[in-house]
Amino acid sequence: MPKVVSVRFNEYYSNFISKELLESFLLDSTCDSPGILKLKLKPGYNLEQEGPYLLPPIRWLDSFEYNAEFDITCDVL
Repeated sequence: MPKVVSVRFNEYYSNFISKELLESFLLDSTCDSPGILKLKLKPGYNLEQEGPYLLPPIRWLDSFEYNAEFDITCDVL
């Protein structure tokens, strides 16, 4: 199965979860297909995901505070 091999933070804001922790969670995550994965979190736990799908589905959003935001691009090979 394809895995996340790199993580790039285009934008990141969180008071509770460090970039490094999120990066370590995403690296080596299994996806349904290779390609470029884009993750955008807007305030209010509004997550947009484009490209390969993370397996299992994302269930960790409640770890972020309500006003957290990020824009992340991942390479999946």
